[in-house]
Amino acid sequence: MANQIAVAGSMLALAESLVYAKAAGLSEEGVLNTISKGAAGSWSLDNYGPRILKGDFEPGFYVEHFLKDLKIIT
Repeated sequence: MANQIAVAGSMLALAESLVYAKAAGLSEEGVLNTISKGAAGSWSLDNYGPRILKGDFEPGFYVEHFLKDLKIIT
């Protein structure tokens, strides 16, 4: 469950950082490249980030299963 909590946080942070980059007029690709090389780097950034930028939103893990896992925590 600790892993699922960490993944949930990193996925949310990935999405928010890309939304911020776009709103700020920054290169989303450039932001993704920069943050993935620093302390924020993660498997999610490396694997889902490029897919998101290409408009590929095919699930890597279904939300219903993710929510099930997170509900086990409470």
